[in-house]
Amino acid sequence: MSNNDPFRQATTAEQVAFVLMKLVARNEGRSLDHGTSIEGYEPSNREYILDLYADCLEATRGDRHRHATPASISRRSLLSS
Repeated sequence: MSNNDPFRQATTAEQVAFVLMKLVARNEGRSLDHGTSIEGYEPSNREYILDLYADCLEATRGDRHRHATPASISRRSLLSS
């Protein structure tokens, strides 16, 4: 990692969560720039941004609880049938 690595520059849980949020959004193909249309990226609304930041903050503090994924929901519904 270089000295310009944003994770190395982040010194608080909030800063690490912000950097993580940007990485996750990019990985999900979402743009966090308000009013900016970037080819190949879906724009994000306020709810998406706040929920993503809250999830990232929980993760950096070690408080993250796994959310049900569509695959796990499908398995549960099959098992209960």
